Amino acid sequence: MHPTLQALRPVRRLRADRRGSVAVEFALLVWPVILLVMGGIQLAIYQYTQLTLSNALFDTASDPEPAVLLGNQAGYKSIVCARIRIMPAATCEEKLLVEMTPLAAVPTGTLSIQGAAFSPGLPMNLLVLRAAIPAVKIVPLWPPTWAKASVVFRRS
Repeated sequence: MHPTLQALRPVRRLRADRRGSVAVEFALLVWPVILLVMGGIQLAIYQYTQLTLSNALFDTASDPEPAVLLGNQAGYKSIVCARIRIMPAATCEEKLLVEMTPLAAVPTGTLSIQGAAFSPGLPMNLLVLRAAIPAVKIVPLWPPTWAKASVVFRRS
């Protein structure tokens, strides 16, 4: 047999051997699947945070808590964070931004939530209650997402 043909024999056997092809295909496809699943979980966490924040603001505005009526921002943060169960209360209170201002004082343009003003206004005033909190991040490359909510209510 010719020496070149003898050198090609292992290559032919390797091409015919399919035992490791499943492992290679799995290794190539597992990472995109894991990233898709993790992205779906991250999106679900964001949506849950958004929904619970919105519900907390609506519930506390429909039947105003004493912390809202007195203008106690720290007390109101603890009330809202008690409803957001996806993150520890201490972390939630630290990162939660809450603002309340009379509707007449709110500018008409877009304004980011800074968490500075928490004015209870006067009785029968229309108040704007806004809040924002960063969603829990489990995917390292996912950009930070903020759940935001606002509600307008009349102080009794």
